[in-house]
Amino acid sequence: NPVDLEFNTDGTKMFVLGQTNDAIYQYSLTTGFNISSASYDNISFSVLSQDTSAQGISFNSDGTKMFYTGSSQDKVHQYSLTNGFSLASGNVTYDNISFDVSPQDATPAGLAFNSDGTKMFLLGLTKFVYQYSF
Repeated sequence: NPVDLEFNTDGTKMFVLGQTNDAIYQYSLTTGFNISSASYDNISFSVLSQDTSAQGISFNSDGTKMFYTGSSQDKVHQYSLTNGFSLASGNVTYDNISFDVSPQDATPAGLAFNSDGTKMFLLGLTKFVYQYSF
């Protein structure tokens, strides 16, 4: 049950967030942004410990930070990646940092950032887009 999709900056890595297993799956693309060239890397990362109802993922521009939101905790969670855009075993660490979005929307559904990370945009199932400044 895929619910979100993200690419690295050159489109050679694709990340699919699955709601059934609350995990992110990593794919490689031989031609950037051409999904017909995608192959599964046999790498996944579980986000089940932070929220049991996966909704959205986003990365910073170099892929060293990953953000995840779910609709059971109504928070955005932050992770660090030692090697950018790689979910390989031992490469991802939960930063134990979360941001509560429940005052605005109890069911966050999507997540995006501007290019310098100073603005976060959250799509709620109430059909509103919320903007946050950092």
